Amino acid sequence: MATAASAALVPQPLLTTSLRHTKVPKATLLFPEDAPSTSFYVLEAGMVKVMRRFGEAYLYSIVCAGSTIGERAAFVQGPRGFTAETLSECTLLEIRSSDFVKAASEWPDLWMWVARHLVQRAADLERRIHSMVNLRVEQRILYMLADLSECAGAHFNAIRLPLTQFDVAMLVGATRETTSTTLNQLERKGLLRLGRAVVEVPSADELRKAAEVL
Repeated sequence: MATAASAALVPQPLLTTSLRHTKVPKATLLFPEDAPSTSFYVLEAGMVKVMRRFGEAYLYSIVCAGSTIGERAAFVQGPRGFTAETLSECTLLEIRSSDFVKAASEWPDLWMWVARHLVQRAADLERRIHSMVNLRVEQRILYMLADLSECAGAHFNAIRLPLTQFDVAMLVGATRETTSTTLNQLERKGLLRLGRAVVEVPSADELRKAAEVL
C-alpha cells in the first residue's frame, strides 16, 4: 500500500498498481547479482549499498532516499548483474516489472520517469570518475562523505553514516591502507569521528570547505 511519502516519489499511475511497501532492517540483502530482474525498487527512506563485480574488483555506490534501485528490470529480463544490501533500516516500494510495463502502455511518460533516474545515475558515475582522476584521496573522501551526508538530509548537522573503512575505500577508489591513514588524519583534524562501522560527520559544509582548500 502506498503512503503519502510514496506519492511524492512515485508517479500517480503507479500508485494504483500492486506496490509492495515494506520496511527492511539494516544489513539485509535485497538481492544477489544472479537474481532475476522481475521488479525494481523506490527507496523511500534509508541508504542502500550497491556492488557490481568486475573480475576481482568491485564498483561500489550508495543509493539514498528518493532514488530507484534495479530499474533496468523495467527494460530487460535476466540476472540483476549487481548486489544490493541495506546500509540502514530502509523503507522501500517494490514495483513489479509486469505491472510497470502495463501501466506504461497507458501512460508513456512513465518511461521518462525511469529514464531520468538512469540519466542521474550516469551523471553520478561521471562525477566519481572525474574525482578519481583529478582529486587527491583526501579530497575524494571529504567530498564523498559530504555528498552522502547531504543525501541523507544533513547539510549542517551531525550525522552517523553506516560505513566501514572498506566501504569508504571502495567508494573513493583507494586502497584500504591509504583510506585508513587518511581517515585517521581527518579525525585528528576534527573533521569527522570514526566508530565501529560508522563515520560520524559533524558538518557536510565543513567537509566541503576543507576539500576546497586542499
